[in-house]
Amino acid sequence: MLELDPPQLKDALRCILNTILFHRSLGASVAPKELESESFDGVLYVAVDDSATQRSIESFIDKLYQKAVKTAEFKTTVGLQFYLTRSKPSWFSSTVEEKFVWERWNLPVVVSKSKSRTMAEQEQKMAARGQTLKNRLTAVVELVVAKKDHIPSINKQQACFPFEFTLDADEKSSSWNLSSITSMLKQGPPLLLRES
Repeated sequence: MLELDPPQLKDALRCILNTILFHRSLGASVAPKELESESFDGVLYVAVDDSATQRSIESFIDKLYQKAVKTAEFKTTVGLQFYLTRSKPSWFSSTVEEKFVWERWNLPVVVSKSKSRTMAEQEQKMAARGQTLKNRLTAVVELVVAKKDHIPSINKQQACFPFEFTLDADEKSSSWNLSSITSMLKQGPPLLLRES
């Protein structure tokens, strides 16, 4: 679980979501951009230098931030899923588009407005959260580098696979949850995605 104060939320999510999206952006038009965290010392990450992708990330993070600052403690699971769309015959129209999710990332997040009593406590808390963020980024990179067999082919005109963010404010998860992606990587893609 990623525990943050409200001012750290945007930057931490920006780091993690950009890292995942960069490693799943395999199109010909992908340009990397190295960035440094604004809130956490020594945290570097790579982002896709694509304005549409960045607008999507910022819009999602802004919406989440607005929800998080309204309460003393906000718990949620941030989801990022990659999908393909396939046409499927329908009863009432000729075809309908259907989404097939081929990878999903879940990140439990807790945002609290707790105050540290001393400057030393505040610095210690920031250092610990910075280390946790570095560990999460390392886990992301290790997973995406190790497991690539399930990735479908991409249209080279796209900067990134189609993706969407989800938010589950009612989820009771209490740990960094990579079970969804780990399970999918072990089992391979869904049967429909294996067809050529």
